Amino acid sequence: RRLRRGRASLPTKPSNRAKRAKSGTQPAAQTMEKEPITVKAIEITGLRRYPQSLVQQELNKVHQAQTFGALLEEIDAATQNLNQTDLFDDVKMSIGGADAQGVHVTIHLSEKKPYKLKVGATTSGAADEVRYEAAGTLRGFLGKGELATATVTKSPKHGLELAFGLR
Repeated sequence: RRLRRGRASLPTKPSNRAKRAKSGTQPAAQTMEKEPITVKAIEITGLRRYPQSLVQQELNKVHQAQTFGALLEEIDAATQNLNQTDLFDDVKMSIGGADAQGVHVTIHLSEKKPYKLKVGATTSGAADEVRYEAAGTLRGFLGKGELATATVTKSPKHGLELAFGLR
C-alpha cells in the first residue's frame, strides 16, 4: 500500500474500459442501444384539463422509434418538450411490458394549477421609489393547452406599464 495525503491506496488494476479495448468487446449498454424495438402502446396518465392530442403530438417520434437507443432519445426529447409547455409540474415516462410484440411506454403527468397570481412591491431605498407589480397566468382556459399572462407594473419612474402574452 502507498500513502498519499494520509490515505491508504491500493495499486490500481486496469479499468474495464481498457480491458474491453484490448478484447474488442462492447459494453452491454452500447449493444442495447442498437437493439431493434417496437412501441406497442403508449398510455397517458394524470391528464385531466388538456386534450390528449396536445400530449400525443409530442409522442409521434416516440412511437416511431426503431431501436432502443432511439426510443430513449425520443422519450428524453418528448419529456423536455412537455416540460417546456409550462402546463405540467412533473413529466415522467417509463418503459415496461416488453414482450414479443413490443414495449409499452407510460407517461405520468402532474398538471399545474390552471391559474397563478403574484402580487408584490419593491423599493430601492427611498420611500418614494416603491414599485408595485401584479402578474397573473391562466393555463388552458380554452382547453387547448394555451398559456395567457398579464403583468401590471406601477412605478414613479415609469408610470403604469401593462404587458400581455399568449402562446
